[in-house]
This record gives sequence, structure tokens and C-alpha cells, in this order.
Amino acid sequence: MIVDTNIIIDLLNGKKEAFKFLDSNLRNNLLLSVVSVSEIYAGIRGEKEVQLLEDLLTIFELIPVNKSIAVEAGFLINKFRASHGIEIPEALIAATANYLKMPVASLNKKHFSVLTNDLVVPY
Repeated sequence: MIVDTNIIIDLLNGKKEAFKFLDSNLRNNLLLSVVSVSEIYAGIRGEKEVQLLEDLLTIFELIPVNKSIAVEAGFLINKFRASHGIEIPEALIAATANYLKMPVASLNKKHFSVLTNDLVVPY
């Protein structure tokens, strides 16, 4: 399962629902797009959070963006930017999930419901 950035941010902010969701899925293959890594580091506040994030990232398999993912993301943006306000990060994360044929766990129903057919809204 690809975990979206918003769940990781909730976890770093101490939201218990995020912890429970990730904890209950540790036996599953938890994946994280490198796009989410970039988004999370963009909001990091201090060295303590850097270390916490580094420790947290060890539970995920990090998935890079390849050409196929980038092309699909471009098509998704082209199709849904005007109607749904789709941005590059969401399109890349959804395209990664579609490429791997994996569900996306996200709180962002508005965007991901049109970008993927396999959306998990965990809480």
C-alpha cells in the first residue's frame, strides 16, 4: 500500500489515528513515494524532527519516480487539473500506486478518488 503524505504528517503531529493505522498495517508492505519524502522534509521543524523522520522512514519501502510514473502523472494532471485542482505531488503519488497496482492510503478523497481506483481512507 502506498501511504500518502498527509498520514505521515498526522503521525509526526501526534495524531493517534495515524499511529493506529500504520501500526495495524506494519505486516503489510508499506510503501512511500519519494515525492512524499520531499513534501515531508519541506515542512520539517528542527533537528529533532529530522531524526524522528529518519527513524520513521525505515518502516517504508521508498519508491522512486520512473519515466512510466512521470508520464502517467502528466496525463492525470492534464485530465484533472482544471476540474479537480490536481497538483504534481498528488498525480505522482497516484501514478506510482497505479503503476505498482497498489492501493493508496490517503485522507484526500477529493483528489485521489479520481486519480486511482483503489483508495483507502484510513480514518
